[in-house]
Amino acid sequence: MPVKSFLRSKVAIIVVLALATALTFQCVRRFQFLGMDDHVYVWNNDAVKKGFTPEGIRWALCADLCFPDNQADYWQPMTFLSRMLDVQLFGMDPGAHHLVNLFFHILNASLLFIILWLFTRRQYLSFLAALLFALHPLNSEVLGWVTARKDVLSHFFALTSMALYFYWGKISWKKYALLVVIFAFGLMSKPTVIVLPALLFMMECMRFDGQFWLENIKSALRKTWPFFLVALAYFPIPWIGQPHAFKDAVNPPVLKAVSAYGFYLQKILWPSDLTLYGPVPYSPVNGRGVGITVFVLGSITALAMKFYRREKMLAVGWGVFLICMLPSVFIDWPADRFTYLSKAGILIMLVWAFALWRPKVRLLCLALAGVIAYIVLSVHAIMFWQNDQILMERALRFYPNNYAAHNLLGVWYGQRSDLVKAEGHLQNAIDIYPGRDKPWANLGNIRMEQKRYDEARRLFRESLKRNPDDYQTITNLGNAYINLKDYKRAIEVYQEALKLRPNERQILNNMAIAYLADGDPQEALKLAEGLQDARLYFFLGARAYEAGDKSLAIEMLERSVNLNPESGARAVELIRKIQGGDSN
Repeated sequence: MPVKSFLRSKVAIIVVLALATALTFQCVRRFQFLGMDDHVYVWNNDAVKKGFTPEGIRWALCADLCFPDNQADYWQPMTFLSRMLDVQLFGMDPGAHHLVNLFFHILNASLLFIILWLFTRRQYLSFLAALLFALHPLNSEVLGWVTARKDVLSHFFALTSMALYFYWGKISWKKYALLVVIFAFGLMSKPTVIVLPALLFMMECMRFDGQFWLENIKSALRKTWPFFLVALAYFPIPWIGQPHAFKDAVNPPVLKAVSAYGFYLQKILWPSDLTLYGPVPYSPVNGRGVGITVFVLGSITALAMKFYRREKMLAVGWGVFLICMLPSVFIDWPADRFTYLSKAGILIMLVWAFALWRPKVRLLCLALAGVIAYIVLSVHAIMFWQNDQILMERALRFYPNNYAAHNLLGVWYGQRSDLVKAEGHLQNAIDIYPGRDKPWANLGNIRMEQKRYDEARRLFRESLKRNPDDYQTITNLGNAYINLKDYKRAIEVYQEALKLRPNERQILNNMAIAYLADGDPQEALKLAEGLQDARLYFFLGARAYEAGDKSLAIEMLERSVNLNPESGARAVELIRKIQGGDSN
C-alpha cells in the first residue's frame, strides 16, 4: 500500500488516539522537576543545561562508554541529546520537558496501532488495544517524571523499526540498514529495548497460519538475524555504566525473576496503589508466592497455546509480555516504567480474548467501560507526580519502609531549610537501607548547613565506603575539610575528585581556595588563571585581604572586575576599602 493512502486511511484513528491521550495527561504541563534523578540528568547537569554545545555533544556520546560518569548512569547518548534539544527550545521549563515525554508517548501508541493493524488487519481491535495502552494508569511514571524520557524515546525508535519492518514486508539490504540504525538509536536511548530482535522473531514465527513449524522458524531467523547481530554487539555496553544493576544479595535470580513477573502482571491487570517504586529494598521472595506465580504463568501459557489455532493473538500478546519484561525482572528496584511496552502484550490478549468470546455489542460496552475506567484512574494517578513531597508521602503511605522515599523527602525538606524533618527522613533511610550511599551523603549536607563539619566529614566518608566513585560526595568531603581548616587534606581530597572529573570547575574552584588558605597563592593563581572565573577571583581577593596580603587581594579583585565589569561593584568597593586603609 502506498504511504499516502495508508496514512489517509488511518489518520482519523490516530487523531482520536492522540486527543484522548493528550487530554488525559495534559496536566503534566504544570508539574515540577523531581529530585529523583531529574537533577542528575537535566537541571543540574552541566552538559545538558547549556543546550547544544560541542562539549555537551561530545560528553553525551562518550559518558559511560569512554569514561565513567555518575551523571550518565549508563550509555544513553540519544536521550541526552534529546534533553539538550529541550533546553535549547524551552530552557528549564519543567512543563515543556514533561510535554515532550507526552508527545513521544502519543507517537508510541500510534505506532503500536499501526504495528497491530499491519500484523492482524483488524483495525478496530488494534485501535482499542493501542488506546488502552495509551491510557493505562501505569503510564503515570513515564509521563510524570522527566527522567523517564529514556523509556518513551527508546521505545519510539524500537516501535518505529518494528512498524517499518512489517510495512515493508520484503526488505532490501538498504532498508535493513535503516532498520538496524533506528534500532541502534533505541539502544542508545535505553538498553531495555535490546529484546526487539526476540520480539520480531516471535511475531514472525506466528505471522502465518499454523503452528511453530520448522520452516517458519528458519524464515524468521533469516529475516531477523541483522537485529540479533546489533543486539549482540551492544550487549556488553550497559554493564560499563551499571555493573551493580542486576546484583541482589537477597534473592536467587530465578526466584526473583518469577516473583517479578507475578508482581508486574498483577500491576498491569489491577493498577491500584500506584506510586514511586514498589517495596524498596526488595524484600525476600515468598516460596508460596513463587509457587502461585508459577502456576498462574504456566496456566496462561497453556491457555494461549490451546487457543492458538483459533486466535493466535493470545499467544502473541503473552509473548510480548514475557519478552518485553525480561530485562527488568532481574533488576533489584521494581518500578511501573518497566511495564511500559510489556503491558501492551496483556492488553492485546484481553482485547482479542473478549472479541473471541463476546458479541460485538458487548465488546463495545466492555471497551467503553475499560477506557473510562483507565481515564479516571490515570487522571487520579498522574496528579501524585506534581512534586517530590506529594509523590514521596504517597509512597510512604503504601510502603512505610521505602528507603528511596525517605531519602528524597529528606532532600526536599533540606532544600526548604526544614532541617529537623530532613534529618528525620534521612536517618530513617539510613536505618532501613544502610548499604546505600545517598542518605549518608545527604545527611552530611544537612550537617554542613548546621556547621557541624566534623559530623559531616564522617557521614561523607560513610557514603564513599558504599560508592567511592561519587565525585560530588568527594567534593563535599573536601569542603568539610576546608571548614575544619585542614587545607592539606582538602587539597588531597579534591585531587581524588579530579581523577573522576578532570575538568570540573567546582572542584578546581574549591581547590584554588584551599591552596590560598594553605599559604600557597601561586598554585591558587595557576588554577584561577585556567578557570578565568570572576567570582573565583573575587573570593580569592577577599580571602587574601582577610589574610593580610593586600597587594594580592587588589590584584585578584582587579582581575574579577576586568572579567565581569557589570557585576564587579562589590570588587570595586572592596578595592577602595583596601586602598583607603593603606592611605590611612
